[in-house]
Amino acid sequence: MARYLRVKGKIVRQFGINIFGNPRFNSLLEKRPGIIRKKHNRPMTDYAKQLMEKQKLRYTYRLKENQMEKAINKAKVMPGATGETVINLLERRLENVVYRSGMATTRGQARQVVTQGHILVDGKKITAPQYTVNPGELISVHPKEKSQILLGKMIAKPKNGTVPSWISVSEKGKEAKIISLPKREEIPTVANENLVVEFYSK
Repeated sequence: MARYLRVKGKIVRQFGINIFGNPRFNSLLEKRPGIIRKKHNRPMTDYAKQLMEKQKLRYTYRLKENQMEKAINKAKVMPGATGETVINLLERRLENVVYRSGMATTRGQARQVVTQGHILVDGKKITAPQYTVNPGELISVHPKEKSQILLGKMIAKPKNGTVPSWISVSEKGKEAKIISLPKREEIPTVANENLVVEFYSK
């Protein structure tokens, strides 16, 4: 676990943004006196910029390369701008909705509780983190005692950010409903999605 956190810490410093959403990485972005960071004056190529934005998006949503490519290809055949559409699809992944609604403190935790069967969608257990949640669907904690205790502890923890306006959360935080499709301005900017689309268009 310690090595895993060190690797993720290097990624956070590289991109200059806490893309994992874990509060423990925030301190890595603070300037510390006495520490001199190397600066590279060499200008980045267009390909390097596109690659960096693609990696930001991948790491943020915890996607494998083939999953990222599938999301891009799916967005290409849907109406609207491909960049905005792919961001919309990624935001509506079940694991991300669980995270955004405050049922988990990180996307990693959210993926874990989904795969372990602690989350229901419209009363049905869904164990696929990549499941796309649609407006009107209700995400809830499984009524079994183990799920209630586990998610209850996570919900009680302080969160990084607020619940977006396209998600309605119950008073106790154990139910969340998608009330509308997320608009681009409602989604925190972690990467330039247009450069990501350009990367996969070659």
